[in-house]
Amino acid sequence: VAPTAGQVRYNGDNILRVAPHRRPCYTLLQNPMDTLGTQKHKGDGIEEGGLTVAESLFEAWRDTSPLRLATHPEVVLKPLCGRLAAMGISPIRPIDDPFWMKPVASLSGGEAHCVAAYCAILSNAAVLLADEPTTGLDEENFQKLMALLRAISRKRIVLLTSHDTRISPLADRSFVVGGGQIRLNDEHERTQ
Repeated sequence: VAPTAGQVRYNGDNILRVAPHRRPCYTLLQNPMDTLGTQKHKGDGIEEGGLTVAESLFEAWRDTSPLRLATHPEVVLKPLCGRLAAMGISPIRPIDDPFWMKPVASLSGGEAHCVAAYCAILSNAAVLLADEPTTGLDEENFQKLMALLRAISRKRIVLLTSHDTRISPLADRSFVVGGGQIRLNDEHERTQ
């Protein structure tokens, strides 16, 4: 949420000018387009044209910070596919599919949710914040995203907010927020 006045700074950087994937925690938002890099940033300005899927993935790939945006998608797709394979997950499309060079803004909702989760995987952020990540997903895409979140949660902390009760089995602990209170969902704890 952009402030109406002033700035939000973290370690001296104006957080609103720092791309989401460069922030201390990685965040998956309800609208995946708010998570993905839909615009190319250059210095303090925004370059014309949106990022492709491969470029958005590359920007989230913190391990290779000395490298700049890849002109060949396989630079980031091979490591992504390797990480997905280690998690027991197949990528949404084969490496040689033109899908990876599509503009992020042209993705369907299910595709965008998957790509946003791939960015979280590549980011290596220790904490993943997921706010209503299943909103608008059909059952097939819901299952794909749940598999990705389950795999991510094996090695990282995942904090997830949702009204979608289908997510409950994913949680080690769940809390109910309402009426000015936050309380442990004892029913969920008994089923684990």
